[in-house]
Amino acid sequence: MGSVGHVNACIGLAEVLLSRGHKIVFVVNKAFTGKISPFGFIEEIMPSEETNGQKPGPDIAGRLLGTGLLSAETSYKSLEIMQTLPLLEAMIPTMRANEPKLKAIVAKHNPDVFIVDDFVGSPTLIHSTKPWVFLFSGNPLFVLHDDRTPPGMSGYPSNGDRKGWQEFREMSKNRTKKQLIKYNEWMKEEGFPISTIDRAIPESPYLNIYGYPEELDYTDLRALPKKWLSVDAFMRKGEKQEFKIPDKFLDRDIEKSKLIYFSMGTMGSINVDIMKRLVSILSKSHHKFIVSKGPRGNMYELADNMWGENSVPQTKLLPFVDLVITHGGNNSVTETFTYGKPMIVMPLFGDQWDNAQRVDEKGFGIRLNPHTVSEQELLDTIEKLLNDKELKHKLSVASKRVGHVNACIGLAEVLLSRGHAIVFVGGQPYAGKLAPFGFIEEILTSDYKHKKAGELEAKIANFQFIDVMINEMRANEPKLKAIIAKHNPDVYIIDDFAGSPTLIHSNKPWVLLISGGPLFAINDDNTPPFASELTDSIFRKQSLKYNDWMKEEGFPITTNNKAIPESPYLNIYGFPEELDYTDIRPIPEKWLRVDTFMRRGELNCKIDLKIPEIFLERDEQKNKLIYLSMGSMGSVDVNLMKRLVSILSKSQHKIIVSKGLLGDTYELADNMWGKNSVPQTKVLPLVDVVITHGGTNSVTETFVCGKPMIIMPLFADQYDNAQRVEKKGFKIVEQNCEILQFLKNTLTILFAPMEGVGHVNACIGLAEVLLSRGHKVVFAVDQSYAGKLSPFGFIEEIITSEESKGKKPGEDGATKLLASGLLSTKTSLETLKSMKSMPFMDLMLRTFRANEPQRKAIVAKHNPDVYIIDDFFGSPTLIHSNKPWVLLCSGNPLFYIDDDRTPPPASGYPSNGDRKLWEEFLELKNESFKSHAIKYNAWMKEEGFPITTNNKAMPDSPYLNIYGYPEELDYTDLRPLPEKWLSVDAFMRRGEKQEFKIPDKFNDRDIEKSKLIYLSLGSMGSVNVDLMKRLVSILSKSQHKIIVSKGVLGDTYELADN
Repeated sequence: MGSVGHVNACIGLAEVLLSRGHKIVFVVNKAFTGKISPFGFIEEIMPSEETNGQKPGPDIAGRLLGTGLLSAETSYKSLEIMQTLPLLEAMIPTMRANEPKLKAIVAKHNPDVFIVDDFVGSPTLIHSTKPWVFLFSGNPLFVLHDDRTPPGMSGYPSNGDRKGWQEFREMSKNRTKKQLIKYNEWMKEEGFPISTIDRAIPESPYLNIYGYPEELDYTDLRALPKKWLSVDAFMRKGEKQEFKIPDKFLDRDIEKSKLIYFSMGTMGSINVDIMKRLVSILSKSHHKFIVSKGPRGNMYELADNMWGENSVPQTKLLPFVDLVITHGGNNSVTETFTYGKPMIVMPLFGDQWDNAQRVDEKGFGIRLNPHTVSEQELLDTIEKLLNDKELKHKLSVASKRVGHVNACIGLAEVLLSRGHAIVFVGGQPYAGKLAPFGFIEEILTSDYKHKKAGELEAKIANFQFIDVMINEMRANEPKLKAIIAKHNPDVYIIDDFAGSPTLIHSNKPWVLLISGGPLFAINDDNTPPFASELTDSIFRKQSLKYNDWMKEEGFPITTNNKAIPESPYLNIYGFPEELDYTDIRPIPEKWLRVDTFMRRGELNCKIDLKIPEIFLERDEQKNKLIYLSMGSMGSVDVNLMKRLVSILSKSQHKIIVSKGLLGDTYELADNMWGKNSVPQTKVLPLVDVVITHGGTNSVTETFVCGKPMIIMPLFADQYDNAQRVEKKGFKIVEQNCEILQFLKNTLTILFAPMEGVGHVNACIGLAEVLLSRGHKVVFAVDQSYAGKLSPFGFIEEIITSEESKGKKPGEDGATKLLASGLLSTKTSLETLKSMKSMPFMDLMLRTFRANEPQRKAIVAKHNPDVYIIDDFFGSPTLIHSNKPWVLLCSGNPLFYIDDDRTPPPASGYPSNGDRKLWEEFLELKNESFKSHAIKYNAWMKEEGFPITTNNKAMPDSPYLNIYGYPEELDYTDLRPLPEKWLSVDAFMRRGEKQEFKIPDKFNDRDIEKSKLIYLSLGSMGSVNVDLMKRLVSILSKSQHKIIVSKGVLGDTYELADN
């Protein structure tokens, strides 16, 4: 639609699509003529008398000013004014009049996809045969109505009094009613479906998208609906407007005088009185202001501490300023947030109220009323935000997440793939190694020109290499200057212990890339010291020598006890999120972390990886494939390599060895294959275990490939990496080389599910995955499952019981449930009351206890490494052994995770319903389960084991608890996942062994008229034959075909013809 905010959001998305090679056509009104084509888009102009001669936006803005909307002091008053205005319904005649022109544009270009950002849905676009996307450039409350979130355009707090929410919603519906009636009349005339929601544009059945930062979004209150996608911002990259900030602004004392951006948007700035009032207040500040004056900017003057124009390129300004004062338009909020700037938000109308409130309640800025704010209040708020260090850090972290979510991995390869020219400056040992990647090589010659890559560093046994490095850098500086003059780079990326003044003190931006562990780069009192045994004194000598050089050259010295400062632009390191130290310290400002700088190609590009066939054709159950590499540093110690090779020669596994620079001086054992250098990133996906020295690249690349590690550190950050991998549970640190115990055969995993079919099926789903990974899987199951599990490849161990003798799987439990009356027409509360008086759970416990000796015998026979249990009772043989155990929960997670924010389990109560009912249900549930918890704990006391304290007969596992529930249905919008809990979407069985054939008349049906439906009430529900007969009778009247899982008593009733 024809306002600046909507068009700007579309430009942001269109720039990305254009960069992917797509052709972009914009249909815009006449006010935007010539504004779109400079981005590389095709402009199609929709002429209109209303916008004739107008600049973009002022037409609508001028009309709004005349209505009094921009003077309303509350959102409620604003809505009352809007109800009296024909703003929305006036859009329909304009769109109808333009529809023939739009049809002609569509016929001309024949687009593949339409992206629509409008309050009215053009039938030419949304009812064509082409997919269309609804892009919403405002606050998501406006389009996603949910009782858990405040009403759109209200600005009401999400955690405040909800009494006014419904009244505001009702009045908002009345506001759109006339527009909706007019729109639907048009649709009926054209023969199209009418809109059934409170808008004149429906949701797209293909994709709906809005831009709002994750930190501000309402997903803590409601989940994202199906077919909806959120992005952080529709951020424009290529604003074409040139601007130059006055020198006096840039030359100010930045400690005393900050730079602030003030913009009330196209709509707000048209109110000259309010602009004059705010300019007057801000003139009394000692800070400098850049002002977007608006369409009527020529009607008032700025103060001496200000500079501005009627329109300024906002996205070019934002990186330079310290604070933003804004009306709270969606683009302004999301773009400011992306650049990590604090905000004062002064809303005027529409979704600006919501954005202001959300920024305020989430702690990223402060909301003020532009009509009533006093001089003192505004000036004090400016100072408060500018001096809030905690907020500055919070915004910095959020900004980095938004700006660099898809940060490059294998940095140069990614940059090259984006079309950038890459120049590498390397030492002579790397000659010919970089060009095969597609990079330009520039080689610095030195006295070490005959050394192999990495050999110099490996052979230096003490820290004299620091002096060597600085001497080398000084000697090479003239050559580096010549390379710079030759290529004139736009950006420098530096990974070195010393900072070349030619690079870091030029007028070009530069990035510090840290390829070692983050402890070396980021000093923090909360984290261990770098390399653990090193002290500051080791690097002080290097720093002093470097600073002497800087003084000679007239450059600033470093103050961080290093010979390279942090970059004022960007510093980046590669370390997996799971291993990083962000649980101890935050990522500092101007720093970015990626998981790894993972190489896709290899430095030794000419090495073909051809592993001997006997390695690849081995018995994978008995012989695993292991990769041993001690890096270029460690492998130069031939005695160490010989010792490791000797130990590993006694393993039944196969070993691939990166022998190192001096690999020609020793031989490998018969169970090994290797070369002096092997292409590590090609080897890693093939192996089962990695034995490494713990270099950062080796650790991060191994981690990305998901392989367990044995780390034997030798030097510097290898100690830190080894310790971090061990602490975070991703494998063990080995310093004594006694590694054969680790290289044992596959795990034996015992599954112990309860009798119900659902429980056994969930365990089968997980067991299939573990079996495919080479593990041995044993099932301890009720005798009704005899012969049902071995076809999957599992070992069956049968627990005999008189009760289930001769019965089908699940039949015993199902018939008991039926007899109890629990499967009748009772409500969930009535069912729970019935359960309280029944000995159902006590009988289960008695049977469970009687079977314990059989479980002990099974455990003694197989000696499992891990137990996986899906039961209401915890077998002491399993949960109190010295082996780890996993609680697998095959039911709804409410049953296992107690949280006051979620409905009680087995209640079926809505998550946004009356919580008084929750309390009654929970109290009754606790009473109902108390009896069997008491009996279970009496058993535990007899056996000398700890009792449970959670009113259940099964504690949480101290190792791992896991449940299967789709992310879209899960309750994580209401409560976080507790510690030691993991959720997966489903324990999906892949290999059901039962054969079946659907009758031909079902497969040969007319699939447009007759659909295929599956009816199953489970092994428990289907045992209620009366219920099944009733449903079958109803479904017999459908024109569709029904496949029915009849249940264990299915022989007692007949199905209908369909």
